[in-house]
Amino acid sequence: MNLEHARRLFRIVSSFSLPVLAGLWLMTRSGSYEAWAYPILAIYMVGVVATLAWTSITVKRVFSVSHAVVSVFWLGLLASRLFAGPESALVAERVTPDVYLIFVLISIVAYLIFSTPRALKASVALLLVTTVVVGVRFASAVQNEGPVVAVAHIWLYEAILGITILMLHALARSKDRAAAALLEAARLHDLAYTDVLTSLPNRRELEESLEHTAAASNELEQPLSVVFFDLDDFKSVNDVHGHAVGDDVLTEVGDVLRTLMRSKDTFGRWGGEEYLVVAPGTRHEQALEFAERLRLGVEAHVFVHGIHVTASFGVATSEGKADARALLSRADERLYRAKHAGRNRVVGGNGAPMDRASTLQPDASER
Repeated sequence: MNLEHARRLFRIVSSFSLPVLAGLWLMTRSGSYEAWAYPILAIYMVGVVATLAWTSITVKRVFSVSHAVVSVFWLGLLASRLFAGPESALVAERVTPDVYLIFVLISIVAYLIFSTPRALKASVALLLVTTVVVGVRFASAVQNEGPVVAVAHIWLYEAILGITILMLHALARSKDRAAAALLEAARLHDLAYTDVLTSLPNRRELEESLEHTAAASNELEQPLSVVFFDLDDFKSVNDVHGHAVGDDVLTEVGDVLRTLMRSKDTFGRWGGEEYLVVAPGTRHEQALEFAERLRLGVEAHVFVHGIHVTASFGVATSEGKADARALLSRADERLYRAKHAGRNRVVGGNGAPMDRASTLQPDASER
């Protein structure tokens, strides 16, 4: 659980504890432990609220300290009830269920702010201290009240607390296993759908994204464009500078794309030195201008070791019923034409290289 995301919630919960403490204080007997302990705890909670509201101290640190403070308060409350309770009441009756409810709340907080093993240790340690306090008191109570009367109710509470810890621990372990399973699923998804070298979406991810985008474009009756490009003469980069440098160049191309890409587009590495951009809601003229910006961005970028590279682009658009495979095929064909027309250019609808001084007019099929 990311505690910082719930910072506001913890602040609100801490604020609600103040009227509760005030109500409990009003019900206490004058001169008892609670008569002065509740006000001190209330002042501390005011500090907690202020810390969460106006400082950058982490929620985990604040509540780690709070866990210790409330634990000490609770042990004092338990001891005061056992050793200084009303003389007319049996010892077992001096510790009411609300006292043990505080223990449950302390244990819940422990599992929220600590790791599961540490929360278990903290809860068990508190239970053991509780058991010692209760045991010391009953060493004398048994002689006066009889073993059955003195022990029955209060040790039942102790057993319930132990069971509560076990249940919380089981829930926390289940949560940990579920979180681990989600992390593993995310890792496997990344391995299957992310290009290891560039951290961009890989071919599988791009194919699925294109299929889904095409279906959505058909449903919304919106145009869909794809931009397919390939780095020019990339083999010479590997031959001259080595494959490690070539890998750096491929990674930097991804960085260039990120700075030029629009939020609605999907882009990634198709394979080798080929990249694909899926541009929903983009007409052909817009896609051509967009591809030209990408071409200029790659051309102008100074890569590792001062290397300059260029790229050739093929652009295809569907403004009727989008077919993912047909779009890719047309874009690939136009990329091939861009290569054979001299590289470092954009080819679109009419199959001719883009005039860099004016926008290429698409043919009728892509208007």
